[in-house]
Amino acid sequence: MELCLFLQWLFLSSIALSLGNGEVFFVHPNNDPSQCPNDTHCYGINEYADGIPYNFMNDSIYYFLPGVHNLNRSINIEWGSNLTFQGKGMMMEGPHTTVMESPVVIKCISNATIAFGNCNNLLLSNLTIKNCGNYLYRNPGLIISASSAVLSYMSLQEIQWTSVQLNDVSDIMVNHSSFYKNDHSIEAFYNYDSLFHSSLTVNKCNFTEQNRGLYLRLDQNNVFVDVKVTDAYLYKSNFDCIVVISTTSQYNIHVDKLVGIGCHQVFSLKHNSTSFVHRPFIAITDSLFSQSSWRALMFFWYGSAVGTFHLNSTTLDNNLGTFGSALLIATDELLDTKKLLILLYNLTFDSNGVLPNVAIKQSLAVTLGLLNCGNINISNCTFSNNRGSALGLVNTIVTFFGDNYFINNAGRKGGGIIFIITSYIYLSPDAYLSFINNHADVTGGAINIYQPAVYYAHGFSVALCFFQFLGTKNKTYFYFDNNTA
Repeated sequence: MELCLFLQWLFLSSIALSLGNGEVFFVHPNNDPSQCPNDTHCYGINEYADGIPYNFMNDSIYYFLPGVHNLNRSINIEWGSNLTFQGKGMMMEGPHTTVMESPVVIKCISNATIAFGNCNNLLLSNLTIKNCGNYLYRNPGLIISASSAVLSYMSLQEIQWTSVQLNDVSDIMVNHSSFYKNDHSIEAFYNYDSLFHSSLTVNKCNFTEQNRGLYLRLDQNNVFVDVKVTDAYLYKSNFDCIVVISTTSQYNIHVDKLVGIGCHQVFSLKHNSTSFVHRPFIAITDSLFSQSSWRALMFFWYGSAVGTFHLNSTTLDNNLGTFGSALLIATDELLDTKKLLILLYNLTFDSNGVLPNVAIKQSLAVTLGLLNCGNINISNCTFSNNRGSALGLVNTIVTFFGDNYFINNAGRKGGGIIFIITSYIYLSPDAYLSFINNHADVTGGAINIYQPAVYYAHGFSVALCFFQFLGTKNKTYFYFDNNTA
């Protein structure tokens, strides 16, 4: 199918683009053609935009020469194919240690926007884009709707709304790029009528001092989306660093080596779907979540209980919150929650605390909060130095595996574990729980049980909370030392 490329300016009608033949073009900074190589097509960005003497063409490479390129009106490139925009020169450190800067700077004037619509094989690399978009009219700085697009070694700074908006993209990679002081950094939308299966990869990217880092909206009906975030660094966010909102079951999310420091929340997922087409798999591994001002992680799962959430080899420290200062997992209490498998393996919860001056019953202040969860495995986890009970269970069933430590935690009721309403703990044959130096202000230095009694014998009421597997009656599961209340 033959693809054509069109350029449309904000104040002009669309201008048809020519088909290129693998040609190379150069773009010089405004009014400075001194860097142009001899015998080449070399003009300013606004000259190409005006089509004098060349429009942007398909099957072409545009090399941007070092300097500031002032873009004075919006660009809308439609049906582009095999189009490359690449800056000349090496990336260097920018205005922050986490920010890269290209010697090529495209600076938007008068709220300009750059848009690529219905494009195929798009590459943007080694460019700094600044001051684009419009906050008042919610216009992003860079808009991409494409099949196969790569953003590599890009630096997007001080964008007034969203720096990069992805609309129904198919196979896109954002690689070795930095986002600095944008209102929102990346937004990706997969709509109900999306046509193509897609992958979105964010690799080795830094997000610094933004309102929101990565926002994903998954509403697609018949296509699958695979999301991968690896080696990302998120620093200082006024809102949630990563947000996923889903009304479909057709997706997987893999997050590895993510560092989130100083966010409102590092990762927030809200799933609300009745679809059983696919069992979503969400995995977060080898990551660090620290100094969050509301909580580190939030996982809400409603509508359908089919899926797996796997959190492994991750540290959550010095976060503040209320019910779940480090991690809150909640599901719909009316669901068959056993179909949603939650795996919490090799985690460290350290020095998390309770938000001051928040109207909450202090016995509900916990580090790991589990609400209406029927199938949770906790294995080889350490809870230490947390203020607020280390683990809070509300209408939840947990199975422990391996060695788990509760050390020097302090809560109002239950320094280590607090049972709230109807909750149960199953102990696998290899489970061993150590409670050392925990403290409660009222009751239950190590464990506090607050739920209806379900068994009566010889004038005593018994709340059945702990269960072991058959054949392990004489095994020791607990160690207690110096827990006080």
